[in-house]
Amino acid sequence: LQELAKFEAPSEGEGEPTTTYPSIPLYVMTSPMNYEETKSFFKSNGYFGLGVNDVIFFTQGVLPCVDEDMKILLETQARVAMAPDGNGGV
Repeated sequence: LQELAKFEAPSEGEGEPTTTYPSIPLYVMTSPMNYEETKSFFKSNGYFGLGVNDVIFFTQGVLPCVDEDMKILLETQARVAMAPDGNGGV
């Protein structure tokens, strides 16, 4: 990420004050379970030198968990266990 940040803005003493530099967005996919923690981590690390508006967070979908026999697994007696779908739904 810090290497990517180098392309967004000049180092001190480089470039003209009126020079504009391209924005390079970074899309960060999270699970619903770690969305807020991930955003907080980026914020506490200064977005690793990237612009705040250039870091876009989004959550992946979730699917029911199943065992090897394709039986749906339960998290509790009243709730189906869910897992992030970032692996293509496998």
